[in-house]
Amino acid sequence: MEVPSAFETIGHIAHLNLREDALPWKHIIGQLRTIVNKLGSIDNEYRVFDMEVIAGEEDTVTEVQQQGHRFQLDFRKVYWNSRLEREHTRLVTTFAPGQVILDVMAGIGPFAVPAAARDCTVYANDLNPDSHTFLCKNIQRNRVTERAFAFNMDGAAFIREAAAGRLAPAALPPLGAAKRPVPSTAVQESEPTQRLPFHHVIMNLPASAVEFCSAFRSAFPEELWEAGSLPKVHVYAFAKGVDCEPELTARLEAALGGPLDCPAAFHKVRDVAPNKHMFCISFTPPTVLALGAAEGHARDEAASAKRLKAS
Repeated sequence: MEVPSAFETIGHIAHLNLREDALPWKHIIGQLRTIVNKLGSIDNEYRVFDMEVIAGEEDTVTEVQQQGHRFQLDFRKVYWNSRLEREHTRLVTTFAPGQVILDVMAGIGPFAVPAAARDCTVYANDLNPDSHTFLCKNIQRNRVTERAFAFNMDGAAFIREAAAGRLAPAALPPLGAAKRPVPSTAVQESEPTQRLPFHHVIMNLPASAVEFCSAFRSAFPEELWEAGSLPKVHVYAFAKGVDCEPELTARLEAALGGPLDCPAAFHKVRDVAPNKHMFCISFTPPTVLALGAAEGHARDEAASAKRLKAS
């Protein structure tokens, strides 16, 4: 039997991935801590996995600290990875105070809260209602309510609504409220009078975020945006093999519908498994593909709204 030698800690919770031959001894392995064992892979749109508590109390609500900020979460209901702290810090420190950040798959706020504390304005979104609930709490707990705004929308629709200047942040619930109802899409009904000038877009959904980049096609109305003003996008992705950049570039350009104007920058975040790596790809959407006339933009918006309603 291979004895487990590494695990992740999330507040008072220890997370193990026990091999099958170690399962008969799981209660002995976990006798000193509150420990959860992963039962399956992440195969759903909310990025959560089945788990069992093999020691301690059945309490998966915990608190972690990163970059001097406190984050509350329910590890059973939301996505969290403590191994990404260095990457959270690296990317956030590239943002200049005063910039506007769009965090499309924000989770509970590990990018959004530190960026807001850096005096950026952050529009943070997550499809998972539980992640959205804890995102709201963490914005309040870290006292960045004047600079961070939470949404609970489909990621592609969120990108398009932001590019069209139609995001309207809803008021956060009182801290400690028992339950927050899932809001509507939180978009303005009227046409925008000016664009939302966001400078960076974060897309931290490595399994499929590259494919979400199709949302940038004709997303930026020409009456609101112009060449040279498009945001920098930071999309996370998994890749296998040694020379991953050509394959990732091909996937990205297929999603965008054409070639990049300038080569993307690649940052290797970490090795996820033998021969499997996580990258951050930073690029600016191609101007000719991202800028869209009003007619084409309205058509794409209708398609996004239809997809959101069906989801």
